[in-house]
Amino acid sequence: MDAWPTPATCSRLTVQEVKAVGRSLGLPEEFVEKPPIDGLCGKTDEDNLGFTYATLDRYIRTGVCEDENTKARIDRLHRINLFKLELMPVFELDPALASRYE
Repeated sequence: MDAWPTPATCSRLTVQEVKAVGRSLGLPEEFVEKPPIDGLCGKTDEDNLGFTYATLDRYIRTGVCEDENTKARIDRLHRINLFKLELMPVFELDPALASRYE
């Protein structure tokens, strides 16, 4: 599902900001605070990432991350996942060729 677009209403929000929206909408706390899991091995996203969403959110909003190893990991993960922020490539049919199939 990684190739599916994120709903635009939340795409620029951090985890903490999404939780705040959920609370302001009156969602039950068990949904707001439910830890995201990978669905494969039962680990939380934070377990897999090796850092907390609070650390990530702070780094995103302030640029501050005290632990240099964590900062390097976040930067690396961001770099290798940039393709997920791009539109999926599509085949562009040359109009001159398209007329052959009409």
